[in-house]
Amino acid sequence: MPATISRLHARTHQRTGLRRLTLAAGVVTPEERKGTIINGQWRPATGDFASQPGGLGVYPAANAAVVDATLNGDFETNTTGWTNNAAGGVISRITTDSGFGAACLQTVNDGTGANQGPITSALTGLTAGNVYTVGVLAKSVSGATAIRVQIEWFTVLDVSISISTSDVTLTTAWQKFALTATAPALGVHAKISVINTAASAATYNVDGVQLDNGAVALPFDPANTRVAGRVQLPAEGIVTATQGWIVGRLIFGWGSTIPATATNALFSWVTDTPNRIVSNWNDATTLNLLRSTGTSATQTLAHAVGDHATVGMGWTATELTTDANGVTGTPAANATIPVITQTAIDIGNQAVQAVGREAADTFLWVLAGKGVRTAADIALTDSWGDGVPSLSKIARLCPGSYPTCLVPGTGDAILLPAYFEGAAQ
Repeated sequence: MPATISRLHARTHQRTGLRRLTLAAGVVTPEERKGTIINGQWRPATGDFASQPGGLGVYPAANAAVVDATLNGDFETNTTGWTNNAAGGVISRITTDSGFGAACLQTVNDGTGANQGPITSALTGLTAGNVYTVGVLAKSVSGATAIRVQIEWFTVLDVSISISTSDVTLTTAWQKFALTATAPALGVHAKISVINTAASAATYNVDGVQLDNGAVALPFDPANTRVAGRVQLPAEGIVTATQGWIVGRLIFGWGSTIPATATNALFSWVTDTPNRIVSNWNDATTLNLLRSTGTSATQTLAHAVGDHATVGMGWTATELTTDANGVTGTPAANATIPVITQTAIDIGNQAVQAVGREAADTFLWVLAGKGVRTAADIALTDSWGDGVPSLSKIARLCPGSYPTCLVPGTGDAILLPAYFEGAAQ
């Protein structure tokens, strides 16, 4: 029998550019609780189904996806802008499989030579010296599995300059691969290809191809709707001012060697200064958890640009704790319970962007609860790494943790009480 749950949908405010999650009731089948059936295959609700899902939180404007209509990386309508890189390879659009949406590109290489596979027409408007990252979803259907993701750089007159490559191994499951490279001098055009590395017959599928500014492969966004801003969680039913916890997996956009120029908030639930619960960096390496005006819990974490980390905070009626990468920091006795009327919890802090800091960086997933996490729970959440945790993984948390809401890197948030009815409250 279908179960009624509430879903949270991302919305972008037209004036401020802030992304918010709004609550809407809906009826879902048991299959939809954990994912979606696409082309007869079950898919978890993790955005682009990547091994490194990403995208919740703040997208600094400098990391917005490159806009180039000729890329056509979703193949939802056709394969326009793509051709065979070498004789003996045949590309086509299929709707019997997909890594994103309802279609993908399939290439059939006969193995008569290397470098067979799909290649884009020239992408323009790039900047020499900039760092770019191409993200590709791919899977093997049959034959050889050694594939090369490649960027060939060209001058404005389309004279080839150099080639950047990453050799990968496909499996029969969709995976996300990324190649980061710096555009060479005079390199303002580029072509992306996904080709075989040897003269071996192979059939494989490609989807979700995107070129991003920066050193991180962002979630696939063919409509280029990504904006700088923040995401918010509803507070009611998720946490209380007396007890709760939030943990998230993020990719740092700044290193701990950079002096802090402003408070960089990871999570903040604030009415005013006395009535608040905030987790922020008060310098380049020190993570604080503040509640009201009482003593703060602290944690030290050195990091570099592009580092991945699991960062959490928790609070009870008498104590605050922070944790990073599975290690608990210095707790603080704090029995001051604020009165917070704000109904939303900010993930990231948009104000930091005004001074050039990439607020909250890129969150890959966030999980919240209104119980208490144990040391084993903290280690467990860190062990999940970049992948959005499945419900079966979340179920391994101690019952007293009472997880209430999971927000994957992209897609709808999932309210968890329906799945954890036996959890202690």
